[in-house]
Amino acid sequence: MPIVRPAELSDVSQMATILRAGFPPTLVDRTILGCVGFHRYLADTVAIGPRGGTQYVLVADAAAVVGVAEFRWSFDGILLNHIYVSPDRQGQGLGRMLLAEGIARTIAWTGRAAGECGICLDVFADNFPARRWYESIGFTTVGELAWQECPRQPSVRTGRSWYLSGWPQAECAHAAYGFSEFELRTDIGRHRIGRLGAQWFRITDAAILTDATGLAALAELDPARRLLYFGPRVDDSPPQAISLRMQAATANVLNRLQSRRAASCPEISAADSRHA
Repeated sequence: MPIVRPAELSDVSQMATILRAGFPPTLVDRTILGCVGFHRYLADTVAIGPRGGTQYVLVADAAAVVGVAEFRWSFDGILLNHIYVSPDRQGQGLGRMLLAEGIARTIAWTGRAAGECGICLDVFADNFPARRWYESIGFTTVGELAWQECPRQPSVRTGRSWYLSGWPQAECAHAAYGFSEFELRTDIGRHRIGRLGAQWFRITDAAILTDATGLAALAELDPARRLLYFGPRVDDSPPQAISLRMQAATANVLNRLQSRRAASCPEISAADSRHA
């Protein structure tokens, strides 16, 4: 009988394989899953979790890792970052076990009652089995997020200045993991900018799309990088993908997961929305 337990460093290779295999292949390079240092990042996440990290990783163990769930917590609640089950072990209740155990452990870890805490996740809009399962255990859709590639701007000076904050730290993170984040400051505002591999700048705030200085700064920093926007749709151009933000009360989810009415969890394809 499979057991659910905290992830260990020896699980990292199997976990990475399951996570990458479960994600849409056309979108892997648009997430940290496609970065060359993802194994190292996953190992560091597993190592720091029990010592005070904000992420908690569980695995379903059946003599080998057959399922993975990653939770991220804050004072606002819990984010289900990933949950995947190997195709040959789906329909056996492992997703339900991972989710229930993860919520219970995160609540115990933070010292908060289930009724005081909410949980949210992102799921691809075209993943209908996963959406139906989430709805059956109490999740409701509260928003839509588009994955869009935005036009690049030519690298021209606009007469206004721009500055970088956190760039040395971002360079170190990028060397280690293949992804990073820094802050770009202009006269108009401050923008958090992610980098994914060697191909993408990743943004989650549409404000930079109307900041000519900010766009010119990105073009000057790396003219070869393309611009990937993740957030509420900004125009009528077809997105590469649509993710739905869903949320629920943890007490309600736990009650439904523990009841006999909870169906088995299908393969989940949650979009990783918080990493650079």
